[in-house]
Amino acid sequence: MISAGEWAPRGVPSNDRKRWIVFRRYAVALAFVAVPAAAAAGLAWRTELHPSQLALWLFAGFVILGEILPIRVPLRTHVEEVTLSSAFALALVFSFGAPAALGAYAGACLVTDLVNRTAPVKAAFNVAESVLSLSAAALVLGVWSSGPPVQLGGTGLIPVVVAAVTFFAVDTVLAAVGVSLLSGDSPVAYVRRDAGIHAWTSGFLLTLAPLAVAAEKASVWMVPLLIFPMLAIYFGGRFAARSAHRALHDELTGLPNRTMLRLRLDEVLREAAADEAVWVLLIDVDDFRAINDTLGHHHGDALLQALAARIGEIVDEDDFLARLGGDEFGIVIGGRRRGDDPGAAAKHVAEILAAPFHVADLAIEVRASIGVARFPEDGDSARELVQHADVALHNAK
Repeated sequence: MISAGEWAPRGVPSNDRKRWIVFRRYAVALAFVAVPAAAAAGLAWRTELHPSQLALWLFAGFVILGEILPIRVPLRTHVEEVTLSSAFALALVFSFGAPAALGAYAGACLVTDLVNRTAPVKAAFNVAESVLSLSAAALVLGVWSSGPPVQLGGTGLIPVVVAAVTFFAVDTVLAAVGVSLLSGDSPVAYVRRDAGIHAWTSGFLLTLAPLAVAAEKASVWMVPLLIFPMLAIYFGGRFAARSAHRALHDELTGLPNRTMLRLRLDEVLREAAADEAVWVLLIDVDDFRAINDTLGHHHGDALLQALAARIGEIVDEDDFLARLGGDEFGIVIGGRRRGDDPGAAAKHVAEILAAPFHVADLAIEVRASIGVARFPEDGDSARELVQHADVALHNAK
């Protein structure tokens, strides 16, 4: 038997280890609840299945394909994966009942997590979340209708919509609690912060499921044609995700940009406890233009990448590093006690930048100026803190 402590990742802060332990308990609890929920759903909403039913295997194939081809959507402070598998899992529920849908959906989640080498506790959570969400939808259908397949005409659409809304509501709540246990954020804040993307994806998948069922009812040979809109959505989503990522990140270093830093700083300030301090450090490389003019822009770009990598090595996991433009970087440091001196952090950054940088067989020494702003002493908003740190930076230069 593995103890709770051994489930927590090694080499992480104790607070993170505690969060992992709590999350593990939550995942195990969901896994235990998922078993009777799946059994109840299977009894409430089922029909006789025949292995020769081609549409059954086609929908199951789309569930697997949708799970292994997620769309990564960059949000303000993290990247969220949107999968098309849930739409086809719902289509399976609508047409073939809960047992087939639960088997395909849980199996697809499990196989994908095994391929991606997902941590066992997270894999268990993913499977349990999928089973509970789909079971809730099937139970709604079982209360409302006599059995699959659903009727899409007239009032028959009402239980379909209610079941789909139930699925996405349960899925969102379970995910929000899981994310809050790992991040320390509240579930309400998680849902409220990204309400737009959740509503958009849920609404889109809500309409895709009955469309898949309608295609199957018209002709089973219409189902394979769904691969084309599915791929269009996938590649379109990837393009949109890359565009959104470029809007919030620096192309040269891959670090978040000034806009992203302000968004993150706003979030840190909202979450700061009454006795916590937040620091903003702005770092500027002295005489960087001379390096560019002497060695060329290619070497200058390589130096900036080396600077980003070296600063990133000393930034804590909960802190935030960004490139603000040119030779300027910013760090947001939260969770410090009131009265602590940010000067020690600034001194540490200056010390690690003092060692020479090796760029194309050249040893380049740089000096950096650092400006510091403190919350709440120097301001209580992101704009005020960045402005104060900028003034302090110019004074330091």
